[in-house]
Amino acid sequence: VEIGAAMTCETGSHPECIEVMDEHVLLDSVDFQPAGVESAAAVQQDDREVVEVIFDEHGADVLRAVSTTAAEEHEARLVLRAATGELLTAVQVPRPISGHTAQITLSPQADAQEWVELILQGH
Repeated sequence: VEIGAAMTCETGSHPECIEVMDEHVLLDSVDFQPAGVESAAAVQQDDREVVEVIFDEHGADVLRAVSTTAAEEHEARLVLRAATGELLTAVQVPRPISGHTAQITLSPQADAQEWVELILQGH
């Protein structure tokens, strides 16, 4: 996967303003960085499925750096992009993420196993 910090935008305000998981983000200035993944799995948490991603050492460093940027810029979102180019999620980050593990909460319609496969592509 790749991780980047994107600024939020208003719908229709810019050609590069797109919706990702109910967040509108501006993609024209995102510096996506490759983040190595050790594993990804669908897990049950509080009656819904989430995808738990464990990053390798380099991936954890990227996650920490990009989440720090996103946390410092209140109008920024942490964006994950699959190797296919598909944007997986854009989330607000209140503080930097430390450690190697991140959990992605899915919409009720999402197929967790499909997400796992997208995250692991190119791994």
